[in-house]
Amino acid sequence: MATAVNTHVLRIVALLRQATSLLWKSLPPERRNAEKLQTEALRLQMHMLQNFTDDLAAFTQIESAASGTPPDAANAAIRKRVSHDPKTVGLGSRRRVAGTL
Repeated sequence: MATAVNTHVLRIVALLRQATSLLWKSLPPERRNAEKLQTEALRLQMHMLQNFTDDLAAFTQIESAASGTPPDAANAAIRKRVSHDPKTVGLGSRRRVAGTL
């Protein structure tokens, strides 16, 4: 299961990088601002991760209610496992994201 999730996360990251690259190339040269594009790409990635984490917590609560595990214990396990720091999530550091432009 973890391998499948990792594969999907890597596909999502690749799609985000490809979209960022396409947006950069589509802008006229006078409107290209690497710092602004990098900031916006990171904001979108953090928003995506927050949505994913919220969904994961909700689904875990539903599953734990069915299995008898207290929801608070399940949510604590998720919080311990999931981080919103891009350096630990696997999305890469700002330098790597900027390098895709």
